[in-house]
Amino acid sequence: MSAKYLLLGLLALLLINSCSSRKPVVDPQLILQNGITFWNYNLQYVRLYEDYNAIDEKAKSVTRETFLRQLLTGRYLPLRLQSADSTAVYQLYPLPAKVDPSLKALLQQWAGDEYQFYRAEGKPLPNYHFVDMKGKVYSPQTMVGKIVVLKCWFVHCVACVAEMPALNALKQRYQDRSDIEFVSLCLNPKDKVATFLGKTKFDYATVANQTKYLENQLKIGSYPMHFVVNKQGLVVKQVNRYQGVVYTLNKM
Repeated sequence: MSAKYLLLGLLALLLINSCSSRKPVVDPQLILQNGITFWNYNLQYVRLYEDYNAIDEKAKSVTRETFLRQLLTGRYLPLRLQSADSTAVYQLYPLPAKVDPSLKALLQQWAGDEYQFYRAEGKPLPNYHFVDMKGKVYSPQTMVGKIVVLKCWFVHCVACVAEMPALNALKQRYQDRSDIEFVSLCLNPKDKVATFLGKTKFDYATVANQTKYLENQLKIGSYPMHFVVNKQGLVVKQVNRYQGVVYTLNKM
């Protein structure tokens, strides 16, 4: 074996050992106690809308799609490992045989959502023609050359309303960017939306009565939901946390 290939082999071995020696940010036994402990861990440490490195149970690098498809099986926990830099590292951690079936079902449901978000990337937003409460039209033709940030919600969604102050601040941050449109698609009819907006400050342009589009075209089953669409009309990110919108716009 030449010195060149020997050196490459040693470097690969060092990389594998480095990955496998990393400690998890949280003990997996604590994460897997029940659905609440998993969800708390998920909310605090798992951000798959960000750039990350994925490895399997043997610390071998895998693609995002492979990683997410393995999570879909319900056999693995996305275990975040300590990292020396800002890029997160997640490892497929095999679930114990005696894990609570309800927790396994929760993991699979969450993984299904994340895989759906991943699959949306790079695809055009389904054909649309929105008219907001002030009469402005949003369509592939009128949005040429613009980034479109969409929030999908309904009036009585507590989580949807709770994030509105943060979204108002986000829109304010980009107020000088004429190439970015912030639009919300609401399930409720126009009169109910008008009553809500008369009491609650929300600075996105709002399109009412969008149940058919959200359910039949975007296939949304939980709210809030967000999409960031680039200037070419392709979905860059689908997320159910507004922090993912902030992250994506920062990168763009």
